[in-house]
Amino acid sequence: MTNDPPVASGAKRTPGDVSLVGYNDSEALDHLNPPLTSLVYPGMEVGLEAGELALKLIAQGSSGADAHLCPVELRARASTAAPRRR
Repeated sequence: MTNDPPVASGAKRTPGDVSLVGYNDSEALDHLNPPLTSLVYPGMEVGLEAGELALKLIAQGSSGADAHLCPVELRARASTAAPRRR
C-alpha cells in the first residue's frame, strides 16, 4: 500500500499490525489495497476562514482569540482496526 519498507515488505500487516489514516479524502483511496481510511474536511471553508483571519490581522493588528472550528468526518475504510488487547 505504501512505500514504507516495513509495510511494503510484508513485515507489517495493515490493519493487523498497523492502522493507516490519510487526510483530504479522494475516491481513489477506495481502490488501494487495503482501501485507505481518511479524514474529510472542507478545504474551501478552511481557506476562507484563514483568509478572513489574515485580513483581520492586517486591519486590526490582532487576530483575536476566536476559535474557528470546521467539521471533520472520519471515512473509515479497511486500513484501520481497533487496537488489539494485550
